Amino acid sequence: MKNINIFFLIITVASLSSARAGLDEATFFAGVSLGKTQAAIDAYYKPYRKTIAEMWHSGALPGEHDFDLRTSMAEQQRRIYFSVRDSDKQVVSVKYCKFSNYLHPVVQSFSPEEVARLTAANKLSSDKLYSHSDVYDGDAELEFASETEHAKQAENN
Repeated sequence: MKNINIFFLIITVASLSSARAGLDEATFFAGVSLGKTQAAIDAYYKPYRKTIAEMWHSGALPGEHDFDLRTSMAEQQRRIYFSVRDSDKQVVSVKYCKFSNYLHPVVQSFSPEEVARLTAANKLSSDKLYSHSDVYDGDAELEFASETEHAKQAENN
């Protein structure tokens, strides 16, 4: 129980300082895209490390690691789930999420401008781009991967 309380404390402290750190939604989502390296992501978010949480997830495909970056739960939370290939440390899939705060529920969505900006940031030169968007229970997701990577993920789910 102590670890859970510490985690929530970290998230709460992060929420209080995120506005002061200049981490708006566009800035938060801009740090991860297909093809970026783990080192580039770490460098991009370094100034915001006190305002976001980073987690490692189990269940990645063989040869990959899954991560998630998230803003506070006190605000309308934003998350980025992404998979990094072990061999070259590049992002092979990314999902941007907007979650409503259960205390102040607001239906979340990605504007056409956001979709265009994130689609452009995730364009691939070597493979066709798979993209998918969804809204459920007021929360919104926008996902990108190469068609090859998406097929590999679908085969393993």
